[in-house]
Amino acid sequence: VYANGPDGEGVFETSEPNTSFFEPFDANDWAGHGYGAAQPIIDLNQWAGQGNIKLRFESFNQYGNNLYIDNVEVNSTVGIFDDDNPDAVSIFPNPANNVLNVIVNYSEEDIRLKIFDMSGREMISAIAGKGNSQINIESLDSGVYIINIEGSGINRTAKLIIQ
Repeated sequence: VYANGPDGEGVFETSEPNTSFFEPFDANDWAGHGYGAAQPIIDLNQWAGQGNIKLRFESFNQYGNNLYIDNVEVNSTVGIFDDDNPDAVSIFPNPANNVLNVIVNYSEEDIRLKIFDMSGREMISAIAGKGNSQINIESLDSGVYIINIEGSGINRTAKLIIQ
């Protein structure tokens, strides 16, 4: 949960205090420009790979003015490797058709593999143990997916293409 708002120091104000109706007129009236607040950047990594994430914007003010929101960006990076061993897990082929091959080289522990569609909905969840495993992906339509691999000492997210 992230909160940003007036704390007595003008946080997130984009114009001088006033008692009349306010409407953004030009670029200087937005966060990151002109008066007041910088554009906030919020790290959403703790929710990576989860479906149906909701962002809520709420405004409290003294004079009943509106909250104007523009240019909200949600960016993600694919191909993140949080482990020290890039050969720990291999997944192929990519692009894939009906079966995804998974080779676990690094641990005696199982890894969790999840495939999400581009809207963040979990489509497949599977466990792969040390050695070679195959994941049936026949149920997936052609398109681009996100694959997340988690295990002891490993957390990877990458793009997966289904033909």
